Amino acid sequence: MKKFIYILLALPFIACEKTIDYNGDLSEPMIVLGPSNAVSSGFGLSRFEDSVQFILSNSIDILDIGIPGPIQNADVQIREVGGAWIPVIERASGYYSTNALQIVTGKSYEVKASATGYDDVSAKCTVPFPIAINSFKYESTVYPPDTFNFYDAYKVYNLKLQDPGNGRRYFCITAEYRYNDTTLGSTGYEVQLTSKSPYARPITDGDYYYRLNELFGTNEGFEGKEVNIPLQLYNEGWEPNPGDDISLYITVKTLDESGYKYHTSRQRYQQFGGSGDLFSQPVQVFTNVKGGLGFLGGYSLRDKRED
Repeated sequence: MKKFIYILLALPFIACEKTIDYNGDLSEPMIVLGPSNAVSSGFGLSRFEDSVQFILSNSIDILDIGIPGPIQNADVQIREVGGAWIPVIERASGYYSTNALQIVTGKSYEVKASATGYDDVSAKCTVPFPIAINSFKYESTVYPPDTFNFYDAYKVYNLKLQDPGNGRRYFCITAEYRYNDTTLGSTGYEVQLTSKSPYARPITDGDYYYRLNELFGTNEGFEGKEVNIPLQLYNEGWEPNPGDDISLYITVKTLDESGYKYHTSRQRYQQFGGSGDLFSQPVQVFTNVKGGLGFLGGYSLRDKRED
């Protein structure tokens, strides 16, 4: 039996505590499967990845003390749906990869994994055809009337996307400055963005639009058509020096439905679900792994330098 302290009442001068016996069942540890770069917002299977890579770890109960650890010596396999299974080899503790499978846009894939002491897990995904970028152009710099300093200003860009049609698609937009076509990592800032486009799905609270590193949306309403999405970009006042070989790039990742649900729920959890507010509504992070937890998704990618 486990015990924890429940705060019953807290007033400026009076506080009561009560110890509650917890009689519920503790959950058994499960396999957690995800892309090897999930910590850095990994998006899963794509022809743009140089190999198929996964990390396997174990889940822990909400009342347990500790952190999840890697699952070693697991049997992990992948295949194109309907094809032959291909082993995914453990390269390091809990890290599994293979170069034996070439990911193809438009194809569906499934993964299965088993390890001693855990239930078997499996997951499926599809690599979607990409939404194309027709143009990415600067329009203006805006200084809102309630701005308190230069860093509250933002730049407006127009992003024109071309949807290939034939089904629902989901996307993630990011922006970054690059030097010689390499992502800058030493500028000390991050380019954040948001949009009031009806096709974007930013995290919002009333009239305030959160600006984050990733902006998600769907092609609902412009399937098979071109659409303009106005973007607000915030670079905290940083600008390249004159003569620097630095350009602003926009990247659009086209996601399958599972990828969209996972990454949008993860984004909301990071903003609201893990805030520590005892009275906030918890955010459930999406999982599509049967028998366990985690995420398997497919994506395609297009990027473009500022016109």
